[in-house]
Amino acid sequence: MRIETITFVYNEEFLIPFYLKHYDFVDQFNICYDIRSTDRSKKILEENKKVNLIPVNFPGGWNTMIRQLMIHDVYDTIKDSWVLNIDCDEFAFMDTVPTGKSDIYRIDFYNVFRHVTETDLDINTPVYQQRSHGYLDSLYSKPILVKSGQVLSWTPGNHFLTNPAIKQDNIPVYCKGAHWENADLSFCLERRIKNRRDIQSAYNRRMNFGIHNHNITEEQIVLKCKEHSNDPKIW
Repeated sequence: MRIETITFVYNEEFLIPFYLKHYDFVDQFNICYDIRSTDRSKKILEENKKVNLIPVNFPGGWNTMIRQLMIHDVYDTIKDSWVLNIDCDEFAFMDTVPTGKSDIYRIDFYNVFRHVTETDLDINTPVYQQRSHGYLDSLYSKPILVKSGQVLSWTPGNHFLTNPAIKQDNIPVYCKGAHWENADLSFCLERRIKNRRDIQSAYNRRMNFGIHNHNITEEQIVLKCKEHSNDPKIW
């Protein structure tokens, strides 16, 4: 059975090479590309033959509801496949399609940070080996590995399914993964401020979508990374 991803991209030239290499086993990357991007993201993606590039316009700034509607539209076009509905900073530790009985799986994405013993990020080293210290927030046990053809709808951030008949706790966990939002100051400062905080739409701010980035400062990010630089090893 095939496997495809759905991922949104805005100024992700640092993470895209890690993403493409980590998920090299998939059959197709469905990349919703924000046309306002100003870096090399589009060029990098166009060089990969597995990428289906889908241009998206956010005329009033980053709008979570436009994003969610696009995710559902893309999902509905995918046939006879497993689908990974993931962000560019989420790395699931899997390399094949599930063989179990469930049509929906959760993935436990651990928030990881640069431990005092760890080195700079390296595209030639597997993601699993590079950042292995942090913690699991229950919000990041996400039901995002699903078979195509189902009637599904995700909440903003893809943290939950809106389908009332599907109970989150009854969805089995397929694997662990790493959430690289704060994996290294070398990229996360610019990403979270210039490419997240500063592009939020008035709608997102009014609805509190992506609120953890609305007023974030460099000082807060540096402090958070420092506070977690001695987190326990998780794999």
